[in-house]
Amino acid sequence: MVPAALSLVVTGVVYGVLGSEELLILLFTFCAAFSLIVNAKVGYSVFAGNPKFVGGSIAHVGIAIMCLGFVTSARYDSKATLALPKGKATESMGYQLTYVGYKALDSERYAFNVEVHHGGVTKTVAPVMRFNSQDNSTIRHPDVINFLSRDFYVAPVSVETGEEAPVSHTLVRGKPVNIDGLTVTFNQFEFTDEHRTAMAEGKEFFINADLSVKDGKSVRKLQLRMKNGPAGAEFLPAVYTSYDGRAYQFAMTQMMPSQEDPAQSAVAVDVMLPHDESAHKQEETLIIEASIKPMINLVWAGTVTLIVGFLLTIMRRVGEARWQGDKVQSEE
Repeated sequence: MVPAALSLVVTGVVYGVLGSEELLILLFTFCAAFSLIVNAKVGYSVFAGNPKFVGGSIAHVGIAIMCLGFVTSARYDSKATLALPKGKATESMGYQLTYVGYKALDSERYAFNVEVHHGGVTKTVAPVMRFNSQDNSTIRHPDVINFLSRDFYVAPVSVETGEEAPVSHTLVRGKPVNIDGLTVTFNQFEFTDEHRTAMAEGKEFFINADLSVKDGKSVRKLQLRMKNGPAGAEFLPAVYTSYDGRAYQFAMTQMMPSQEDPAQSAVAVDVMLPHDESAHKQEETLIIEASIKPMINLVWAGTVTLIVGFLLTIMRRVGEARWQGDKVQSEE
């Protein structure tokens, strides 16, 4: 009756403090609390009689503590997706979060520093995002602040740097494409005999992509260049200035010549559109998912307790096996 009464108290605390939940979860909480209290009581009796047999009870206590941790951390957690403008504090779930900037760990991994203020204490988390250039994927690693009664997780989602991004187009030979009011046509690749000889000799050479740009009533030529040398290929940007004075920056990113049908040759280009000074430049913003997992330390405490009980049981079994072996040998 005593373990049952105490288990009802624990269930009531979970219900009252962490919030209401469905009946099956409360029943599971009651059973875990009951198992914890009963096995602690049995373990105390076993320890008082013969301490070497206490390992099983300790392991069961660990399992019960783990189950309570599963309930509190997984069923009563809180989550929020937040946009954190750099340098501006954002309130959520009783915490104040401020994104202070990122730091490059290497060529692909970046740590995003976020200050978390709660209860007069400020700590910094640094979740990491890895941008894999080979398969164009992003791998995200959260960071966590460990409190006594809960863990606070910060997982990065994306970052908006506020920098202007180029517009990408694929231009097929002879087919005009409209780019921000300009009619751009890819005409041909230009690879002179001089550059062919330089390529054969392992020297620096150029391959050009000739474009025609129709701006209003006028049509002008624009040449994009690829330089290839000992350091590898490099695409050189070119600037086109429209009749009204706006500057467009073109850069070739890939050449797709067709030997079978030259008319199907194509070139991929990135175009940086003119900067609009009157437009409001977007500030750097980190998008995160923040979550609170209450009493998750119960999971770790239960795991440690389970391992301790398991090891004590193994040690007892090993000792018994040795004793049986010595007894057999003495009888022989």
